Amino acid sequence: MELYTKEQLKQRVKELRKLYGFSQSEFAELYNIPLRSVQCWESKKNPNAPKEYLIDLMEFYYLKEGFKKAVTDEE
Repeated sequence: MELYTKEQLKQRVKELRKLYGFSQSEFAELYNIPLRSVQCWESKKNPNAPKEYLIDLMEFYYLKEGFKKAVTDEE
């Protein structure tokens, strides 16, 4: 069962990337994804979309990094 449509996946990746403050190239490097793939996902003209698990990875990374920052700030 799909949780997102292709358009929703593309939009959510773009939203999360911007929320976390990554450029397309930084995002591509962090997740070891070709920059061209990221550019295609964010293009309205391209029918390809990322896999749903990428959203989970992005959210996990953000939570993990936020937790590490909070712990470091407390010390």
